[in-house]
This record gives sequence, structure tokens and C-alpha cells, in this order.
Amino acid sequence: MKPLVWIMNGQLIRNRFNGFLILLLFLFLLFYTSMDKDRGVTSIEKNRTDYYSEKGEISAFHKITLGIPININKESVEGFTAIPGIGSTLARTIGEERKKRNGFKDLNELKTLPGIGERLFAKIKPYVRI
Repeated sequence: MKPLVWIMNGQLIRNRFNGFLILLLFLFLLFYTSMDKDRGVTSIEKNRTDYYSEKGEISAFHKITLGIPININKESVEGFTAIPGIGSTLARTIGEERKKRNGFKDLNELKTLPGIGERLFAKIKPYVRI
């Protein structure tokens, strides 16, 4: 007779509903924690304030917008145009020099390129890295 009283009082229905809510919460947490592993971008801490992207699908324009410096040895020629002060001609020059030198060893090597003086170098320095 006791189970019949539980059904009449709604206890059995409430217990099943609470169990269902707990199951849904568990499945949501499982899905949410696995979602972080599927992201395409890995950010690595360089300093306490500087972050840069090591691997991922972020374009140079998005990196610049987010304040992430771009790697001058790995970025495409089109990506250099995202840097303020660098147009398509200067971007091609940087790409050609990078190919000749087999990559830049230091950021100061950019000063030796035609079209990049002290003033422009100071302007683009926060946006690039080796």
C-alpha cells in the first residue's frame, strides 16, 4: 500500500524528475568540458601580459585586432598587410627578404629593408615577433 501512497502524493514522479535533471546536468558538464579540447587555437603564456598564438586558424587580421603579435618568419605576405603602416608593396619586400635570408634572426633586421625607417619600425614593433 505504501508505493500507492507515494504515487498518489507525487513522490515517485518527483524523484524520477530530480534524477532526470541530475542526468541532464551531468551530460551538459561532460559536453562542456570536452568542448575546450576541440578548439583550434592554442594560446601559450609568454610573459604575464603577452600572449601569442602558437598554432591555430586565426588570421593575421584577427591576431592584430586581438593584440597578438604575428611571427614574421611564419606569416604569409598577405598577413603582413594587417600590420598598420605596411602596404602590399612593403609586405612583398619583407617576404622576399625573408626568403633570401632564410628567415629573420632579429626584429632589428627589419630596419635594413628599404621603406622601413626608425619611425615605421617603432610603429610596427608591437605587432611583430620572431
